[in-house]
Amino acid sequence: MKIVCASSVLHGETAFATLGDVTILPEERITRNELLDAEVLITRSKTPITRALLENTAVRFIGCAVAGTDHVDKTYLDSTDIAWCHAPGCNANSVAEYIVAALLVEADQHGLALEELALGVVGVGHIGTRVAEKAMAMGVTVLQNDPPRKAAGDDANGTFQPLEDVLAVADLISMHVPLTDTGPHATRDMANHRFFEAMKPGAFFLNAARGEIMDSDALLTALEHGIVRQAVLDVWENEPAIRKDVLDAVDIGTPHIAGYSYEGRLNGTRMVYEELCHYLEVDPVWLDRDMPDDAPQEERVVDAQCRSDQETLAAMVSAAYPILDDDRRFRAGASVDPVAMAKHFVHSRRTYPARREFAANRFQLLHASESLLTMAWELGFQIAE
Repeated sequence: MKIVCASSVLHGETAFATLGDVTILPEERITRNELLDAEVLITRSKTPITRALLENTAVRFIGCAVAGTDHVDKTYLDSTDIAWCHAPGCNANSVAEYIVAALLVEADQHGLALEELALGVVGVGHIGTRVAEKAMAMGVTVLQNDPPRKAAGDDANGTFQPLEDVLAVADLISMHVPLTDTGPHATRDMANHRFFEAMKPGAFFLNAARGEIMDSDALLTALEHGIVRQAVLDVWENEPAIRKDVLDAVDIGTPHIAGYSYEGRLNGTRMVYEELCHYLEVDPVWLDRDMPDDAPQEERVVDAQCRSDQETLAAMVSAAYPILDDDRRFRAGASVDPVAMAKHFVHSRRTYPARREFAANRFQLLHASESLLTMAWELGFQIAE
């Protein structure tokens, strides 16, 4: 059985070689010709799964090792015998940790106290739920908006609020909705002029969902007029040929890597591998044997004396994930030329250094308060006795 696997799938060759003959290709080189005699396609989000790619090929199973599905033509697949799967929630913790890192940087740079802030989480699925939990663990007040879940009756505790109420009150808005074009809750261009005008003046805007849920010109206008104080963007309109003027305008800008932790990518591979085994009716034999040793990275010592809990937590998070390094690397190669910018965007993702999640980091905290220890533990850090 021939399996075509994108090179962006972590440990894809090792995992799927247990099931067939694997051909590894960059996502941009996965074409119909490459799939003519392939029975399985394993990829991530930059391969459009369409009729043009698949028609009259041998493909009978597609695995997308990512959470999102806006690159998948579901209507076409439903009209065929091709089975397919994705990996919902695989990178939820990774994206949530990205938001935590961004929040702490913004709080430090702009003199904000976490316990005085209200964070609006728009879209409370796998990722939004994790973001809300981590923000509350840090003492941030969380306001949640998710009309589809509310309409489905999934709001037993009455936690979901109307979007206009959240926008009017929240000091920060974090977007975690899927990209949808139809239905009563379509999200394409959701963050438009009307959206930003409804925000609390001087609020922060964070988008780690999809670039097309945001109108870039509307964001620039909101930033210019102070409606939005600062923005953090990991996703952009028209990726990979994104606009440099938008990157220049935001406080933190990264090349769609919020979900790119080692663990998040490994989860995606594992989930798709297990689905393919189920489809083939065979027992899994690849059991994450390429996962790094479960032992954490080297133990770091952080002294909380003469520091607030927030300052100490910021130091820990920065040591585990220095998000500003991602921002600096991305800006260093940015270009106003769309072709050059697209190449830089793709290169930045392809060469992104391994990033471990908080749980792989062990700290010895000196002079730590009970509240700090609780926050660190709830964020997932390992704390030495």
